Amino acid sequence: MATTQQKSPAMPVTKKYAQIGPEEFRSTISQTHKASQSILDSVSDQVEGGLITPVQGAQVASAITGSLFGYTEFHREPRVSDLALLNWQQPENGS
Repeated sequence: MATTQQKSPAMPVTKKYAQIGPEEFRSTISQTHKASQSILDSVSDQVEGGLITPVQGAQVASAITGSLFGYTEFHREPRVSDLALLNWQQPENGS
């Protein structure tokens, strides 16, 4: 299911990953990892420079990397629209 469509950074993470093929996963997640590493380096500089506390640095890093990797999208109750993107079938009663 490879696509040549440009994926917007504002696109929900679940939708972005639902639209890529298996061969695109590594490069797609690597881009996000590089962005988060850059942010973590900057936050670390701020902590080491005494501009923010280690707790504040951890809060910032957690919020930003969680947002980049779609934490709230993947770790909450799924919406019907999310399940449709994943082509999920609801189990029948008793399953």
